[in-house]
Amino acid sequence: MFPAASISVLLAALLIVTACTGSTEISESARQLAQSHYESAIELGNEGRFDAALIELDQAVVLNPNSALIYQARGRARAEFDQYEGAIEDYNKAMVLDSENAGLYVDRAISYSRITKYKDAIADYEQSEQIDQDDFRLYLNWGTTLTRLNRNYQAVKKFDIAIELAPENAVALTNRGTAYVSLGQPRRAIQDYGEAIRADPEYAEAYFNRGAAYAALELFDDAFIHLEKAVQLDPTNEKIFTDRGTIYGEIGILYNSVKNYEAAIAREPNNAKLYQERAAVYKRMPNHEKAIRDLTVAIQISPDSVGLFVDRADSLVAIQDFESAMIDLNQALALSPKSSRVLTERGGVWRELGYFDQAIVDFEDAIRLDSNNHEAHSGRGQMFLMIGDFNRAIADYTTAINIDSGVLEYYKNRGVARGTIGDHQDALRDLDMAVQLDEADQDNIYDADLFATRAITRMYLGMEDAALADAEEAEKYGADRAQLNRSLMAIQQENKK
Repeated sequence: MFPAASISVLLAALLIVTACTGSTEISESARQLAQSHYESAIELGNEGRFDAALIELDQAVVLNPNSALIYQARGRARAEFDQYEGAIEDYNKAMVLDSENAGLYVDRAISYSRITKYKDAIADYEQSEQIDQDDFRLYLNWGTTLTRLNRNYQAVKKFDIAIELAPENAVALTNRGTAYVSLGQPRRAIQDYGEAIRADPEYAEAYFNRGAAYAALELFDDAFIHLEKAVQLDPTNEKIFTDRGTIYGEIGILYNSVKNYEAAIAREPNNAKLYQERAAVYKRMPNHEKAIRDLTVAIQISPDSVGLFVDRADSLVAIQDFESAMIDLNQALALSPKSSRVLTERGGVWRELGYFDQAIVDFEDAIRLDSNNHEAHSGRGQMFLMIGDFNRAIADYTTAINIDSGVLEYYKNRGVARGTIGDHQDALRDLDMAVQLDEADQDNIYDADLFATRAITRMYLGMEDAALADAEEAEKYGADRAQLNRSLMAIQQENKK
């Protein structure tokens, strides 16, 4: 993340000098000379000459060791040169002289954070908040420190306050977007980065981070546009070039694949298979609107292809157009009435539309046609879970796991069903396995609900410390900690009866 403000701005904020108590007696001439050095330091800082500014502040401190603001300014100048221990010493001296200066606690917290003394940093942020709850800089930097601790849910809340205080601040908007990315919410991040760009159209980091978020969603056209804009705005930033290269390496294969299919389709515009294959690439991006467009052309060319209707239905489900997906799946079944795969797909759409009985019938027909269709067993298990038939849900998920033991959701949902009927020990084993699969998947976004469910299960088993640890993980990934805590407390009270 880019720094919230330049040191020159921070030094300039200290131009208003207030009287501070001190133990050293100094003459008026010394005080005035110290003020002159201090003001020279401010001017030098505005010119970016921080080394010279530091020399002026050293002289100012000698002449007037009773000024908290001079120590604070020198602390900030030292922090500019990564001299964080020295900066902390200056802030400590300033606090002796002026213990009610909220900004001093923020300054010291920033330096503590830079040397990874996060506990001390958080304590200083909390102390600053007790003095001044309207300090934008406090909440901006507090949120930034929390992101370094990977406590992104709490970080978002701090950035929320910062943005309330300064709605057009591009740095706060960008930093909150980055926290959303870490929480697995790239679309909300993209929205924040967009607001940051509107607030400051020259802010390269907002463009770069938005490009990276688009790349995470595999929306490569948008990713390329924003990454290139970031480079135009900040062509000397080595990090942008390095990270752009990494992202391009990840997305280049799919992007080039689309270009290759464009050339092939230009040569063979009536080849349905080419449109279907390009649609598969768009799905991986994912760009389901373009996939649907290609599959529609393919269906016009080859209207008797079951696979084309199923593929288009899959993309229609992805954009939540369930009615259109049902039409496509009905057409696919008309072409292939004994397709276990198509029946499974249609069962899922019935479920989304709220027709549970029809969904169960389709899943059962799919299982009769192919008893090894684990997705059909899972689909029926989910229906039983939703209607409260937990033992049959457990049986279906067990069958699904026996066929394919590598699917996180099967263990998670079986764990939920087992926990609901009071079998917390077996539920915990399932949830532990789900967490292992979650952690093993490098591309997966951690599941807040999974950790929250395991927290509740552990609390039922009297594993209070482990339950609270899971609650903290759940909060980190976006769970409502207050609501979860209420559930845990209720279980705790129930256990004591």
